[in-house]
Amino acid sequence: MRKPVRWTALACYGAALALLVYAAGLFTAVLDAWPYRKALDMATYVKLWVQIPESEKQVIGDQFNGVNHQRVGLQVYDRQHAWPGVTLYASAEPNLNAYLVAMDGQVLHRWSFDLTAMFGRPPAKPVYLRRVRLLPNGDLIGLYNSVGFHERPAGIFRATRSGRVLWHNTMFRAHHDFDLLPDGRIVLLAQTFKQQHPTDKRLSAPYVDDEVVLLDAQGRWIETMSIVDAFLATPYERNILLRHNAQGDYLHTNTVHAITAEQAKHFPYGQVGDVLLTHRNRHTVSVLNLASRKVTHLFSEFYFQ
Repeated sequence: MRKPVRWTALACYGAALALLVYAAGLFTAVLDAWPYRKALDMATYVKLWVQIPESEKQVIGDQFNGVNHQRVGLQVYDRQHAWPGVTLYASAEPNLNAYLVAMDGQVLHRWSFDLTAMFGRPPAKPVYLRRVRLLPNGDLIGLYNSVGFHERPAGIFRATRSGRVLWHNTMFRAHHDFDLLPDGRIVLLAQTFKQQHPTDKRLSAPYVDDEVVLLDAQGRWIETMSIVDAFLATPYERNILLRHNAQGDYLHTNTVHAITAEQAKHFPYGQVGDVLLTHRNRHTVSVLNLASRKVTHLFSEFYFQ
């Protein structure tokens, strides 16, 4: 014979459990500790997200505003103050497109690349050209990223003036920028995600490992160096250790610039072949020596890089 359900006992048990949870919540709130802080952040996020119009949510998701088709062509041209020449720029159009434009807005040349031909099939996510570089012979080097938060597909390629792809490297999660070294090598920014540092126990939580990747002139891999490791065992390692948090995006390196011979004459902090790196999450600029794989100088923090 089944025992009758004791609703009063269950109600008392539920009330006691709720009281215990409430007391624990008050305790964590007083200490401003987990899970109170996470719950507060989530509540704030949900409150703000509900207030955002649907049209803007799409912009936040893919990081692009819609095109204003009511205004096309040249908008402003101040001949007195504009530096004469041509402009190379990449667009966020559905295909990978780059344009060489005259001062009056006339398109002098357009590069357009068929994604299915480049990838062998339509890419899993929309991609766009992030950085382009025009070479003296008319070839174009382009770096592309996926729409969103630095996922694959991402890569770098070189094409002729007519758009014929000479090489295409997708080995790395290319991130935002690249530059050319004086000897013709390509220095590329990339990202990987690691559960913990392989040797340094101080970095035991998951983190984003920014990388400098060296390619030869034909796009073939030469070596990869960790920018996080470049900070460790230097006077600047606190910039990594002080950012050891749950998010793990210590640096978020966004730009790379190879120091030229002429620039090195006026720049006492680096030499030819060193690279300058900007780190968004530290609001600073560092000098990386590629030979030693170490950061040799770090400039004071600049608000918002």
